[in-house]
Amino acid sequence: MTGTVLPAEVLLLLALVNGVPLDGAWFTLTLPMRRKNPYRLMFGPGSPEGTLIVTRDEILREVKKVRDLFLMDYEDPALGWTGVIEVRVMNRSDIANVLLAYNTYRAADVYPSDMPTSLTQFEATLTEHDDEELTAEVQMQGGEDTRIRVLPQSVE
Repeated sequence: MTGTVLPAEVLLLLALVNGVPLDGAWFTLTLPMRRKNPYRLMFGPGSPEGTLIVTRDEILREVKKVRDLFLMDYEDPALGWTGVIEVRVMNRSDIANVLLAYNTYRAADVYPSDMPTSLTQFEATLTEHDDEELTAEVQMQGGEDTRIRVLPQSVE
């Protein structure tokens, strides 16, 4: 992978629940591909003000982890990335799925060891906001050819 695979140098993410910043949020960044599976990457936790900075290097490091574990399922982003980054705040269903995956792949050293604790804390925060809408705001430095799609969803 080269630096040109992902033109965005820095993404500044802001998690909101009904328009109010969300403490300790986790985000999913999806890189749709022309072939094979999209990369779905997790980043967090955000600050008490709901913000998180994600760099190109961090994204590429997570892409490499996924490819190293599931090479046949993912296309090289240098060849097949569509130029779109989809951003969403993780909801309670996402957290449950990630915790299952953590238990399955814990030995592969794909996830940080403190991730379950942080996700559980974020899930507790989300229980205070049942039936509300999660959205994100994104500012990007670099990557004029990158298109950002923010995908809102419910807390559940």
